[in-house]
Amino acid sequence: MRKGLLITVLAVTTLTLSNCKNQTSSGTPHPSHTSSSTQIDKTSSNRSGTATEPKKATSGPSGTVLSVDSGDLSKALLRIQTMKKRKSCNRVMGCPASIELAGLGTATEAAIIQVLRKEKGADGYWVIKCIDLLGQLGRQDSAVFLSSLLDDKRTEVRTRAALALGRLSAPSTKEAVENTFARIKDGPDLGFKMALLYAIDRIGPFSTQRRKDAAKLLPKDKTGLGKISPLHLITAAEIAKEWPIPEALGSLRILASHIGPFIRRQAIDALGRLKDTGAIPVLVGRLKDEVPSIRTASMRALRAITGNTEPKTEEAWEAWCSKRECRTPPPRK
Repeated sequence: MRKGLLITVLAVTTLTLSNCKNQTSSGTPHPSHTSSSTQIDKTSSNRSGTATEPKKATSGPSGTVLSVDSGDLSKALLRIQTMKKRKSCNRVMGCPASIELAGLGTATEAAIIQVLRKEKGADGYWVIKCIDLLGQLGRQDSAVFLSSLLDDKRTEVRTRAALALGRLSAPSTKEAVENTFARIKDGPDLGFKMALLYAIDRIGPFSTQRRKDAAKLLPKDKTGLGKISPLHLITAAEIAKEWPIPEALGSLRILASHIGPFIRRQAIDALGRLKDTGAIPVLVGRLKDEVPSIRTASMRALRAITGNTEPKTEEAWEAWCSKRECRTPPPRK
């Protein structure tokens, strides 16, 4: 009897193993693996077998659907929240979080547009940095959203949007930019007008006359400075450097001695970028500026213009300049 029972057990075991083998060979998962298989299906995996974050579809600026990594999108939104804190993002100390935000790819664009649309009318330096990022990243998907900001009531927002469109150079935005300039060309917004001219020129075709027209908007002497908003002067100096506009050298030398430190800084950077030898006496004078960053910018500009890294102090540069009879040339007509 025991022998018969043993034979029966062996037969059942053999039959069970055979069924398991048949299920495996036919591609049907074993019940014990159902849970892990379902878990793998819920997330995508890369080739190394490591689970990755699922993609999240977000609405693009033109109504298209952008595939954005949900993990990166969350990180981008957190960076923007950090930027909203004035201590973390301001004109004096800079905005480190914006640098981190720029490294998150498509998620950067999606997060910025999502937040700016939701918080329409928001103010603060973080808004300006976000708009600048859309232009610097060079993604054409941002063009439609930036074009919508050209009618914004906030002067700096519409000005930075125009500048960003210039950096994007998207042909699709040419009509919007040209129409906006035609509408406001006789208005007082110097910085906005220069930004629009810059955008039109970058989109193309290039025009030397357009560059000269932009230079004419800048003050030719100190008496004209008081009539222009510091915000416009900062933007104008930035555009003169980036375009660049050599016809604006005379105005930039004047701005390099402006009472506003942000204006001085932009003008000095522009003079160095344009390698203006006529600005050397002005820059040497700024080596004794009360603001440390202005002194540093002046030293950097002098080295860029002359190629000379030997002088380390104001006195050394004055001696160098004296030997060469440095003089500021008369302004261009």
